[in-house]
Amino acid sequence: MQPEDPTGDLEAIARLKLPGVAVGTADGVAQVLMIDEDDVQTFPLRRASKRTALRFAVGEPGRRGTIWRLWATRNTDDIYLGSRNTAGEVKVSLHQSGDWRLQVVEPDRPKTVWFDRLDGGLEGRVLDRWQRPQPNAVGWTHALSIVLPEHHLVTIPNDGDRWDDVRWLPTPHTGEHVAFEVSLVTPGLGIMSCQELVLNGGRFAVMDALELASGDVALVLALTLKTDEVEAVAIARCEAVAAHNLPSAAEFDRSPQLGPRYLVHGVSSDGRRRYYDLAFTQRD
Repeated sequence: MQPEDPTGDLEAIARLKLPGVAVGTADGVAQVLMIDEDDVQTFPLRRASKRTALRFAVGEPGRRGTIWRLWATRNTDDIYLGSRNTAGEVKVSLHQSGDWRLQVVEPDRPKTVWFDRLDGGLEGRVLDRWQRPQPNAVGWTHALSIVLPEHHLVTIPNDGDRWDDVRWLPTPHTGEHVAFEVSLVTPGLGIMSCQELVLNGGRFAVMDALELASGDVALVLALTLKTDEVEAVAIARCEAVAAHNLPSAAEFDRSPQLGPRYLVHGVSSDGRRRYYDLAFTQRD
């Protein structure tokens, strides 16, 4: 994705018919604008609070990846992200101070297994730590990516219909992967172009967004892409890391109905955090 057009006027952006996403105001109301193949969609913003957590996942009940939960506090720009089932044990904390980290919350009650960073770094309960990067030209600050390869969606028996508050991204095709891109956006500075993504056969969708105390927006964008050779190598490497650390069945309950997952987390060459959401059952 690339920043485009310094104007933050949503009506002007819509007239560009450029595939992309912008955050701004229309008729005095803050909202997210998504343009794709001449189709313009708007998404209203909710103010962050305990009751406005974002919940999103790939697939559908019964066959899916991890259900993620993103929430923020009402009075600060502190943001948190975790698996819906395990956020009490491990979560990402994006503090307003710029201290960002992936950290074990309750090491004595693990429901899932989280592995060391790809470079082996580990500091106490902190699995990964970094400083908030600078925003780009249109006010987008990349926080992290969560990558889910298509072959790591798994069938979960008795999953039921209890996920009616989750926003679902359709299952990708064979040979594709999904990247959930979590970003912080300052409204009114322009559009983030997805034109190159679309020209290369990719797809994008706005999953959800929260308006923070400062007026900035926490936004989750889903990119569906063909898995090229470079990405396939990265996925294989993460699978090898996970397989090496896989606990025995006696140590960890891998029952499919529990939907067990593991997260391999690392740093890309440009310093961006890129986490891989993988399935225990994929190799069984």
